[in-house]
Amino acid sequence: MVKTLEHDLYRSLEETYHTLAMPLVRELHDRGISPSDTEVHRFLDIRPLGTDTYLSIPFADYEAVAPTFLEAYRRHFGFEPSNVPLELVNVRVEVLGRGGVFKETRSRDRAARTAPKLLETADVSFDKQPTPTPVYHRDNLHPGCCLDGPAVVVEDYSTVLIEPGFTATVNEYGHLVLEQQDTRIEKVSTRRDLVMLEVFNNLFMSVAEQMGTTLANTAHSTNIKERLDFSCAIFDRLGNLVANAPHIPVHLGAMSESVKAIIRANPPAGGLARRCVRNQQSPPRRLAPAGRNGDYTRLRACRVL
Repeated sequence: MVKTLEHDLYRSLEETYHTLAMPLVRELHDRGISPSDTEVHRFLDIRPLGTDTYLSIPFADYEAVAPTFLEAYRRHFGFEPSNVPLELVNVRVEVLGRGGVFKETRSRDRAARTAPKLLETADVSFDKQPTPTPVYHRDNLHPGCCLDGPAVVVEDYSTVLIEPGFTATVNEYGHLVLEQQDTRIEKVSTRRDLVMLEVFNNLFMSVAEQMGTTLANTAHSTNIKERLDFSCAIFDRLGNLVANAPHIPVHLGAMSESVKAIIRANPPAGGLARRCVRNQQSPPRRLAPAGRNGDYTRLRACRVL
């Protein structure tokens, strides 16, 4: 169903929804779910005329459809289509059957009767230092029991490590709840640190990937929105590549040179780029998405982000 959304068409949807829902309701009834425990949810798949991407919104009164769709469109894509008719792409029905509710039982043991039995003591390395660590079996931990880290709790199919600075408490349902008592603050410095290097590498990668998501959501071009024919990367102010997202790798060879050409054509006030070249500094980053097939204007438009 791909039709322009009009009032006459909308009035005929009630019968369509009823036809779609009844076989599903009967199927749930055959599985032992009564009609009183059955919920029917109705949805509309709508898109602006001339586009390929639709959004699903709940079925409502005709007057509320357009405002609801435009609000959802703005949240998802960042803008609203203006003066464009809406198309109804699909009508969908979802039938839910409520089953039994599982209720957890509380243990009758409200407090630990005795200290948990120690299985053994093992040397476990924390911060590269071997530490004598008690080992307990899960079956020996009763509600109310509390363990201070470091400790190890073993059972038939899993092992729980309680690190230093954490406590583990068995609650009234028999769950093992871990809580952090000590907080350690890591200071970021210019000292070479492999862990922090990987953290920042993933942060920069995440920025480039989110750029691609935003670009695909807000683009009108089918090449960008549907084929995802673009690449996003982060460069420093000299135009050197810092991080790139795994989009279209064929762009990466030319992206850095393109950014450097834009920098040369648009020198910052005061000659900051020239000073950076002489002093080999690392000034603030700039972001630049790239595209093909006539979309290079996006590179120039987004270079100042």
